[in-house]
Amino acid sequence: MTILLTNDDGIQAKSIRELKEVLSDVDNCVVVAPASQKSASAHAISIAHDIEVSDYYYENDFFGFQVEGTPADCVKLALCEIMKEPPAIIVSGINRGPNTGVSVYYSGTVSAAREGTIAGIPSIAVSMCSCEYDNFTYACVLVKKIVTNILQKGLPEGIMLNINIPPLREQEIKGIRIARQAPSRFVEKYIHRGENKGCTRYTLTGKMELVNAGSDNDEQTVRDGYVSITPLKLDLTSFSSFKEIENLI
Repeated sequence: MTILLTNDDGIQAKSIRELKEVLSDVDNCVVVAPASQKSASAHAISIAHDIEVSDYYYENDFFGFQVEGTPADCVKLALCEIMKEPPAIIVSGINRGPNTGVSVYYSGTVSAAREGTIAGIPSIAVSMCSCEYDNFTYACVLVKKIVTNILQKGLPEGIMLNINIPPLREQEIKGIRIARQAPSRFVEKYIHRGENKGCTRYTLTGKMELVNAGSDNDEQTVRDGYVSITPLKLDLTSFSSFKEIENLI
């Protein structure tokens, strides 16, 4: 068996190095990750140009394959070209920054795991809910435990796990909860950055806002000091809306 590791922070990220070191105790790990930062790339794939793949070395040792593309590109290339056999599981992360609520639609980390789920391979996305916190020790231990259990017991068909970890030391984390995806949206604005050769420049900023979310969702769970695990499904069909939609036809 083999574990495929990827992310959207880039193959040079500290978190994927630490994760590979820990998961190598479980099984053989293959790293196929973007050559550069690809956060918020969602499920984009490269179809308008060739994709370059090369060996990546860390401290003079071969670490994995770097891809000039998106996280979804990485998984597709790993499955189609780089790996001789499909991996037993795909782990995407550990991302720096939360992937709760509406963020799952924008996240390259989550989309890499979704690409694995589409291919029928058990897959998980893992995020540390801070862009500054860089202690991944507990997160790696937790992922190792979950990966070991999935390898033994599997996941339901068409289901991936989205795991969000609060930026706290192990002794400060209150526990682990299964939580729903938070009803949420981004409140956004564009900052005008000036004019340059006839072009207007803007930078997007904003923050997530919960919408009648209650307390059982992933965002609030992390805020309360718990690890959030959300099962996400591929089938987005709203079966409960069938009759209502029939009235529109």
